Formats: sequence, C-alpha cells, structure tokens
Amino acid sequence: MTALKWFTMAFVALNIAACAFDKNSNSDTQQELDDRAALYEKYNRVTGTYSGTIVASTIVQPVDISFFTIEKKKGETADGQPKYLPVLMARYRVKNTTDLEQMDAFMEAKYITETSEIFMSNAEGSLGVHGTISGEDLTADVTRNGGRWGALRANLTSRAAAGENNANVRAERDARLTKLYEPITGFYKGTVTLQANSSGPSFNAELLVSIGQVKDKDGYFMPALQAYFTPKPPPIPGKPSTPVDSLAMNGEYRSDASPPYIAFASYEGRADSITNLSGSVQTIQLNEKTFKQVFTGAYSNRRGQAGTFSFEKQRP
Repeated sequence: MTALKWFTMAFVALNIAACAFDKNSNSDTQQELDDRAALYEKYNRVTGTYSGTIVASTIVQPVDISFFTIEKKKGETADGQPKYLPVLMARYRVKNTTDLEQMDAFMEAKYITETSEIFMSNAEGSLGVHGTISGEDLTADVTRNGGRWGALRANLTSRAAAGENNANVRAERDARLTKLYEPITGFYKGTVTLQANSSGPSFNAELLVSIGQVKDKDGYFMPALQAYFTPKPPPIPGKPSTPVDSLAMNGEYRSDASPPYIAFASYEGRADSITNLSGSVQTIQLNEKTFKQVFTGAYSNRRGQAGTFSFEKQRP
C-alpha cells in the first residue's frame, strides 16, 4: 500500500473520530441545557421569601426563610469542561435572636415536586427544617441538635430572595443585634441580697450596661452587651470607707428563653472577685403613664457568696 493511501485512510479516520466527538459534545451540551431548564422550572415554584413564626413551647419567634439558587459544579462535559447546574439554597433567619446560628444560617435545600416537600439542614446537622410548600404557604418542623424544637408557619411575602452576600449579611446582623440590645442598655441601681450562709452583708450596687464590640468567628467586629458592675458595700463602724473598683463584664442575651435571659460575667480584677449576674429585664407598669424597667436574678462570686439582685433602670 502506497504512502498516499495510508495518509488518505488516516485522514478519513480522524475526520470520523472528530465528527463522533462533536456529536457527543453537542449531545452533552444539549443535555446540560435541558437539565438546567428543568431545574430552574422546578425551583422557580418555590424561590422567594416566606415570613412567619416559629412556635416552640411558650416561645414565639419571627422568622424569614428565603429560597434562591446558586451555580455549582456538577461534573464535566464530554470535552472536559466543567458542568454547572443550579442548586437550591435557603437562608434561615430568626429576626429577634442573638443566636448567630439562627440569625443567618445558609443551607443547601432539596425540593421534591411530587410531594411538595422541602428539606434543609446546616453542615453540622444541628439545625434542620422539613416541611411542605403548598401554594404560598410553608409549613414545617424545625429540629435542633437532632430533636424537634418547634413548628414553623410562614407565607410567601416576596418572589425576591436575597442570596448570600457576606458584607450585607454582617451589616444586617449588626443592625438587628443593636436593635435587640438597645432597650437593655442604661444605668441601673439596686441591691444584692446575699443568702444567710454567705460571708458578708448584703449591699447596694450599680450596673452600667452598654453595647461594645467583640470579634465573631471570622474575625469581624460585631455588637455585644458589656457592663460595669460597682458594689457599694455598707460602711464598717470604726473603719474608713474604701472605694471599690468597678468590674468590667461581658454580657450574653438569649431571646429564645421566656422571659429573655441575660447574663453578665466579670473578666477583670482579682480572681476571687469574679462575679456573675443572670436573670431577666422586665417592664413593670406602675400606672397608666408610668413604667419602670427592673433587672432581677441570681448573684454569685468566686468567694462563695450567692444570693439575688434587683436593679431598677434609672431615667436619663
């Protein structure tokens, strides 16, 4: 066989292979387009923001659930190019909480058209939602740490759904935390009543509550409750009064308790003077036009003293 014939046969074989490759590539591209169209049609039925409440025991929390899509790599095409398909995501937001896990949890979701079921769970499995979307109504159970925690009822309020934007999420988080903390801030005066078996007498005290800044797990600053606690011990006959240093304290606020739980723990000063306050702030109506805010709860310190406290917020 001559060299020309060999060359001709090789050229024909290459053309046949190229045509077959193009055919497979085109077929794969068409399949990707079909898959994308089917997924978008499926997800468009549920994308949007649903607003409602979670009822857990005596606690009612306002919540927004937003469904949106993002592009994720799902394998490769016949010619080795990455294949991307839309994936359904959910943003779970409890609007009156200081629990960062619930404040803005982003989770991958699964929607089953045939049963109208929706599933989502965070990576750790500590937070999950399973329910149904019927028309514009979302009904679901919320699980926390593997157990049923509450019932979710929500309605579609907008077909627009904000995706995950870190800068915007942090700004919204900070604004919501500040709004939750502001009613608690202020200057309080009151008494600490020690138990009968505690060493030392009961005493007056002052508490200045403010909003400070701490770093979140990603190193960004966020609002946090802070306080200065100043004991006012009674004078001892025959001894000159000695000024008592204020104790700087970090605060914790839990809106998912009823009533909302507030705790302060000191972190400066002598080790034996570390002090803890935990309780709740409540508004008491005195008459038709007059109210007062009181912070009451349990007191303890490293010296083994324990008791209760009652502080009243002072007017500006």
